[in-house]
Amino acid sequence: MAPVQKLAVEVWSPLPPDASGVADYVEEQLATLNEALALTLVAENPAGVNEELRRRYRVIGPARSDPSSLRVYHVGNSPAHRAIYLEASRVPGVVVLHEWNLHELLLGFAVLFAFVRTVRAFGGKILGLRFDLDAQLVNKLLQPDTTEADVAHAATAP
Repeated sequence: MAPVQKLAVEVWSPLPPDASGVADYVEEQLATLNEALALTLVAENPAGVNEELRRRYRVIGPARSDPSSLRVYHVGNSPAHRAIYLEASRVPGVVVLHEWNLHELLLGFAVLFAFVRTVRAFGGKILGLRFDLDAQLVNKLLQPDTTEADVAHAATAP
């Protein structure tokens, strides 16, 4: 009898050491899931994932994702889930919602989009600062590791 091939599954989630309850929850499930599934962990910054997880599992960035794998997206209510939420809205998969609402996550999008719209409405200039918001920068601002310093860096003197 031929051995049964495990189903290839990509787990899209924040992972330790990210300060996220979802990251801790997902880590607790991995050993059990790995018994029945061929797991790949997808993280925004694979090199930043806990060394023990990188040793035990295949950890990749989103660009190396395999379109033939089943995707399981873990979505919580914090900015750490921005990129996962966006990917889940583009590519089908199973979504595990860890919160009964996503107001903080969605509010973050609303604030960012309002900021981008306002900057564009004022010709890229607000409070004497010039913002050059090209598509690449807007994409960067949507990433979970975006900081206030990133936004400030986008501002240049008039």
